[in-house]
Amino acid sequence: LVDMMGLRRLLDRNPYTLSIGEARLLGLALAFIARPRLLILDEPLLGLDDYSSQSIIEVLGELSWSGVIVMSHSPRLKGITNKCYMAGNRVLVEC
Repeated sequence: LVDMMGLRRLLDRNPYTLSIGEARLLGLALAFIARPRLLILDEPLLGLDDYSSQSIIEVLGELSWSGVIVMSHSPRLKGITNKCYMAGNRVLVEC
């Protein structure tokens, strides 16, 4: 997981010295390691560069979860979903 998410270079760093994007990656990695039965992510790609975003997408696509709910404006996450819903005008529509 450390290598998949590109975190190896951060292993010796104090978490309080990380950039916002690095801290988000670390937080997501900790969530993945905990292996909760239900993982709810709100804008998991926010503040991440393209490489880190792709890493998150790959991890979400490859790891088996009991359930994952992702809220995002990013269409890049649609490719790894079983179901997709769009919200608008107080209506939830399957996409």
